[in-house]
Amino acid sequence: MVNDTQRMNYYKKRKMIRQIVLQRLAKTGNVLTGQRAMNRVMPDYLDKVTKDYDILVGRGMTPQQAAMATEARLDKHMGFNAFETVGGDYEGVRKVRSRVTESTIADYTQPEKMPTYKKDIDGVNIVGLKYLKKKFKEAIANPEAKFRHAKDKESLNRIRLYEQERNPKRFDMFNIAPVKKAKPLKKVKNKKVRKGGWNIW
Repeated sequence: MVNDTQRMNYYKKRKMIRQIVLQRLAKTGNVLTGQRAMNRVMPDYLDKVTKDYDILVGRGMTPQQAAMATEARLDKHMGFNAFETVGGDYEGVRKVRSRVTESTIADYTQPEKMPTYKKDIDGVNIVGLKYLKKKFKEAIANPEAKFRHAKDKESLNRIRLYEQERNPKRFDMFNIAPVKKAKPLKKVKNKKVRKGGWNIW
C-alpha cells in the first residue's frame, strides 16, 4: 500500500524516470524499439506521445532480469517500493509498472534474433525504421491484433512521410509513383587554359 507521503514523493521525482530507463539501456546494451525508437529517429513534429518504453533484451540476460534491474534502480531513486515487475500482454514479456499510477514504464521482451540497430548520441541502441515497418505490417496482417491495426497504420504513415521528406526525388508531388531517376550528365574534359586566361569549367 502506497501512503500519501510516498505518493507525493513519487510525483516530485517522476521526471527522472525517463533518464534512469535510458541510462539502464545504455549500460546494458539492450535495444530500444517501438514508438520511442521512432521518436528518437524522426523529427519532433512526427513524434507520437507514448508513456512506456519497448525494449529488446540481448542474450546476456532474460526479460525478467532486465525488468527487475530497472525496477530496483527506479525504487532506489524514489526511496520506496514504487514499482513492480509483472507479466506482459504476451508470452515472454515482462513489464515494469508503477505502483502509484498503475501505468507501464517499460516492456521487456527477447527476440529470437536481434534486429540491426545503431547507437544514438546518448549511447542508446535503437532499431532501424526498416525493422519497425516490418513489425507494423506483420501486426496489421494478423487478425488477432485487430485492436492495434489503426495505431500501426498511423505509425506506417508517419514513417512514409519521413522517408518522403528525406528523399523527395523518389516521389512525385501526389505520391502516385516513384519519379524516374535523371540520366547522369556526361563528364566534360577541362580544356587547357591559355596564359592569363580563365577556365570557367
